[in-house]
Amino acid sequence: MRLNGALQGHKVPILINSSSTHTFLSQKLASEMEGLESLKQKLQVQVANGQMLQCTSIITQAMGSLASYTFASDMKILPPQHFDIILGMDWLETFSLIKVNWKHKWMAIPYHCSTAFVQGIVPVCA
Repeated sequence: MRLNGALQGHKVPILINSSSTHTFLSQKLASEMEGLESLKQKLQVQVANGQMLQCTSIITQAMGSLASYTFASDMKILPPQHFDIILGMDWLETFSLIKVNWKHKWMAIPYHCSTAFVQGIVPVCA
């Protein structure tokens, strides 16, 4: 599912990807962020096209937002991809139990003592 969001004041396209083990941030956007650190142990990542990429950096507890809801997440840095942020299973597990409507592209996420309703990007059919 694709969403629009923000990270440290930058508007960014976000991909929710349950087949991704980690949450990732593009190298290009990371260069504009505060809090960039080297990973103690490099991480090899296989992306959707089968290519192997290496993560060497991380931003811990990066502050982002979806709609009007804020979240903090560790984001490993990947070379440029199609999305600035990929929210993976580590992020999804943090907010379990999430209710998802894949057809209408929305998510209801447990958020503090309430529920955050987040609308994804709905493709326009020609």
